[in-house]
Amino acid sequence: MKSTRSLVSIIIVVKNDRGIEATLEHLSRIGNRIRHEIIVVDASEPELLAEIRQKFPVVRWYQFPPSLKRTTPQQRNRGIELARGDIIAFIDANCIPADTWLGALVS
Repeated sequence: MKSTRSLVSIIIVVKNDRGIEATLEHLSRIGNRIRHEIIVVDASEPELLAEIRQKFPVVRWYQFPPSLKRTTPQQRNRGIELARGDIIAFIDANCIPADTWLGALVS
């Protein structure tokens, strides 16, 4: 079992879904209970989610180049490449996890 001091990389892939804002707001409430980083791999048009991106400066946001094919598996693989954590957790944009979601995954 991993300790709660392990770093968890939470990876979210998104394309044209403004619902990611609610997901990020909820994830921001995790605070310091569990060491984590949040990585968003965005396949939207570059400016579509810029306003949301600015609201969450602690989130590592990767803008997938529009010239490349952007499939969900490719986005997830890029998120894994960027991750620094010992544990990788995926959550979809526009998804609100239970308050105990991340703690249960770490356990």
